[in-house]
Amino acid sequence: MKYICYAMTLRPRDGILDRDLSPIDEYLKKCDYYLVITEKEEEQKHIHACFFLKEERELKVFNRYWKRKYQYMLDEQRGIWKYLYVGKPVYNDDWISKYLKKNDQTKVIYSKIPSKDDRLPYYRDIEIQDQKTRSADPYFNKLERLWEENDQFGSREENGFTIRECNLYVIERFLCYLMFDARVIKPVQNAARMRRLCKTLVMYIKKSHTYTWERKDGSDGDVYEPPTRQQQCTECRTWIQRSCDHS
Repeated sequence: MKYICYAMTLRPRDGILDRDLSPIDEYLKKCDYYLVITEKEEEQKHIHACFFLKEERELKVFNRYWKRKYQYMLDEQRGIWKYLYVGKPVYNDDWISKYLKKNDQTKVIYSKIPSKDDRLPYYRDIEIQDQKTRSADPYFNKLERLWEENDQFGSREENGFTIRECNLYVIERFLCYLMFDARVIKPVQNAARMRRLCKTLVMYIKKSHTYTWERKDGSDGDVYEPPTRQQQCTECRTWIQRSCDHS
């Protein structure tokens, strides 16, 4: 699918250097508008960028371009690509609003941002395409999109990289934020339904190939473990409650 507005995060292990801005400076010629900022300093210094392109591009083409431009970071062992770089479409104005207000040793490097009314057509084109072609379930598609935009949930620093976890505990906090703080989705008024929603959303975001059942120790595993006390005897293949003659 082709998009016309993209966001990018670049987080090398040793921080952003001056020469790392050159590929971005070159890419701005392909854009109508843009916002490029850095956050933090020294080894924690990283880039967030939003590009409003002149022409639509596929996500894989966009990501391939940046991997080619920053191949030298991989050659110099400045990070693993999946932790070093993130590229994704921008669906609404939340990205711009978030980073313009953020105060995390933030510095604006390049900025050419029009009024909000002039930005909205870029987002509308994406949302119309997305609703028609991306998902059979608009509700879960919306939740996944909100998950991508609110990356403060589940993110942690480890060995110089930002790792994001998606589990029941994190998703429950994320959904409560959407329901009771941001108030962008309807509250779930039943504990059992909330539990099912959390588990289903975890699987939706992870693109799971099977259901994730709760283990006996209370943890969540990716192995199919139906919630039943019965066991099947390996000798006689009969279903048993506790034991049989072969156990």
